[in-house]
This record gives sequence, structure tokens and C-alpha cells, in this order.
Amino acid sequence: WGHGSSGTPGTPGTPGTPKHHEHHEVTQLASETVITLLVDAMSAHMLVSNIQWQTIVNLGILYQANRLVGEWLFAMGGMEVLGEVMARNLYIPQVQEQMCRLVCIMCQGESPTSMTLKSGFVGVGALEIAHKSLFIHKLVPGCAFWAARADRVLGAKSKRFRK
Repeated sequence: WGHGSSGTPGTPGTPGTPKHHEHHEVTQLASETVITLLVDAMSAHMLVSNIQWQTIVNLGILYQANRLVGEWLFAMGGMEVLGEVMARNLYIPQVQEQMCRLVCIMCQGESPTSMTLKSGFVGVGALEIAHKSLFIHKLVPGCAFWAARADRVLGAKSKRFRK
């Protein structure tokens, strides 16, 4: 993505400036164009686990900076790509761990966006995959932890529909 950073870097020695600047850059990156590029990269390199790992981590960061990322992902067919990545990289604990972590980041809470993403993930089989992942990677601490959480998050019924 070219070199150097866009905008003006934080003044050295000024407390707080770099942090604010980093957040601003992340917010700028959380655009529909960038999300499209990330989804395209995931599609093009289904079995390149380091690309998948890095892309999933970045999606989580960008989603936390801008919740619209979830809506764009959903609208552009990103859920299907994420589901396929999760299924095809079932035996790669690093990818499963980050994927399950992403599920937890995107599906927590009861906001309309969270609920939409949750139904999207369930729709592409993420609940079954998280379940399998938990079984396959039960001895891989990070992966087992996030797979168990994703399994709970996706398996939980909405408070709105609970009796």
C-alpha cells in the first residue's frame, strides 16, 4: 500500500498524539474500498494461511474502528468468503483462532449489526465449524479458547427471543 503514512505524524514527545493519529489512520482505512480489497485477497488466497490470518486480524481491527465494516462485509458477500476460509482452513489452528476471535468481536451484544452478522456467520456454517474446530484443536490453548467462545456466541439465542 505505498510507503510512508498519510496525514501528519504525531509530534515526538507530545503525549497522546501518536495514539490519536494511529486511531485516525485506522478509521480512514476502515473504508468500503479497503474491505473490498481484503475480501478479494481472502478469496484469491484461500489456502495461504498467513494471508488469511493477517486479513482476519485486520478485519477485526477495522470493524472495531468502524462498525459499518460489518454492514459492508455483509452486503458484498464477505460472510460467504469468511465461511469458506473457515471451512477450508479447519486444520490450521492460527486461522481458526483468529476467525473465532473475529466472530466474537463482530457478534457480541444485541445491536442490529451484531445480530445481522451473527445470522450471517450461522448461515455460512460458522457454528458447526467452530464446534469442529474446538474438537480438533482442543490441545491448542488460544484456538480452543476462542473456538469455545465463538461456539457459545453463535449458539446463544437472542435475549429478545428467549422465553
